[in-house]
Amino acid sequence: MLLLGVLAAFTLAMGFFALKLRMDAGFEKQMPLGHEYVQTFNQYRAQLFGANRITIAVRAVEARSGPRRG
Repeated sequence: MLLLGVLAAFTLAMGFFALKLRMDAGFEKQMPLGHEYVQTFNQYRAQLFGANRITIAVRAVEARSGPRRG
């Protein structure tokens, strides 16, 4: 019965510590800080919201006058 109590207390303690674990891939720690692409990323970091986003720029082009020729 004593062994069961010790194992239950150990399980509860490990469960408590397991709840405090957080996943962190450490993406920023793996980037070469001296590289020009990383420096540009750091410069515009606030506008990009992170590296896992795709930003698409759309630019208007003037329409041609006259009929299209294919």
